[in-house]
Amino acid sequence: IDGWFGWPDGELQASWDQGGGVGGSPGLRVAHGGGGPMVHMDTGIGPVTAGDTYRVRFSARGETDGSMRVFLRQATYTELAPARRVLLGPEAADHELFFTADDGDGSSLLIFELTAPGTVAWLDDVSVEPVDGSPLTLADAVTVEANPSAAPRTVTLTGDGVDAGG
Repeated sequence: IDGWFGWPDGELQASWDQGGGVGGSPGLRVAHGGGGPMVHMDTGIGPVTAGDTYRVRFSARGETDGSMRVFLRQATYTELAPARRVLLGPEAADHELFFTADDGDGSSLLIFELTAPGTVAWLDDVSVEPVDGSPLTLADAVTVEANPSAAPRTVTLTGDGVDAGG
């Protein structure tokens, strides 16, 4: 599988699946054989700069419900940004994750890690690119105001706020 590497050899089962992948298309099949605490697939993504934000996009599905960790890592085994957990299920799903690098590295890796023995995942359409800015948190994008009393209450929206209640 060109450009992809896996670890550990004795526990990881990886192959290019011509028809059972994400949405029935070809894709990378990764399976945790069961003997160790985790297995992972990685691919080189080049240099990562501390403080910069990177968008990781991919499609994935699981043979059954499960999860995997996704993260950026230095070649020296130090995570460059906190890992994100992605839920897997029998239905294919597109994912978009943002990572802001705490540190930099000249030859960084993108890691997909399965931690539960017996987990099987398919990956497809994987891309990594630097982006300007940083992602919004839910608290930055949504404001919820409640009125537990029977008395009328006025809430003034700021910025580009929209009243979802009409």
